[in-house]
Amino acid sequence: MFKCQFCGKEVSNKGCLVLHENNCIKNPNHIPSKTQQKIIDRNNRRGENEKIKIIGHPHTNETKKILSEKRKQWLLDHKDQHVWRRDSKFLSKPCEHLKSYLKEKGINFVEEYEPFDDVNYCVDIAWPDEKIAIEVNGNQHYNRDGSLSKYYQKRHNLFESRGWKVFEIHYTKCYNININDFEDILKLPIYDKNYVGKYFSKKDKKEKEKNKKIKENKILTKQNKKQEIEEQHKQIIYNLINNSGIDFTKSGWSTKAYNYLLERNELWNKGILRCIRKYYPEFLQREDVWKRKGSII
Repeated sequence: MFKCQFCGKEVSNKGCLVLHENNCIKNPNHIPSKTQQKIIDRNNRRGENEKIKIIGHPHTNETKKILSEKRKQWLLDHKDQHVWRRDSKFLSKPCEHLKSYLKEKGINFVEEYEPFDDVNYCVDIAWPDEKIAIEVNGNQHYNRDGSLSKYYQKRHNLFESRGWKVFEIHYTKCYNININDFEDILKLPIYDKNYVGKYFSKKDKKEKEKNKKIKENKILTKQNKKQEIEEQHKQIIYNLINNSGIDFTKSGWSTKAYNYLLERNELWNKGILRCIRKYYPEFLQREDVWKRKGSII
């Protein structure tokens, strides 16, 4: 153990000692950060004999459990914002090598498949109708003795409890593929499977959701544009009736209205009476409007 010459703290190696001494708050040559300065000022107020404490408060085990459950529920409700949804998640070179090998063998499969709705688990390669899956694992998936780590073992057990057979493959086996390493897999009934349009991978779902959103935005934009044009036409008819000075109780009003709109470059439809009926129907209900003999109203 190496001991700090300023505060007496012991560390396991010389590199950590140098790093600690450079940032030690009792080092006279060290310029403390804002957080460290707050700790120093607080300890000076409370007395030198009190231990230096980190600003803030630790969570209890009960609080940690509550936060964990809320986080899990949030991820279930917002799957599209899960960290595993990032595009970089799908760029696994060993996994791509294995997929290419299976495709050369004429084996169809579903990529990045989510078999369950209640948990955010996804498998790299899957045959959903047979409930068979392959997971390509990195070193972080294993303990030092070669067994799966606690999280991935729990995940593996969940799949098996729901009738799935999951093959855990170390990524090093996916580069120079040895047929013996995949003998058990290739014996399974996974040939001649057609999954086109039947199951959707994460990539497919994401692309489908993206296209759906684009389509919805186009429809919404079209509806908004149509509504805006309708409002413009309504305003034109309103101005025609109220501000043009045309007497609509006398014959010849249609010609005057036509010329009025033409001069203002607002004529979009020659059927002016039809437009009035559509955009300003209450005008036709007024007393003595177009009540002359032979009127079509």
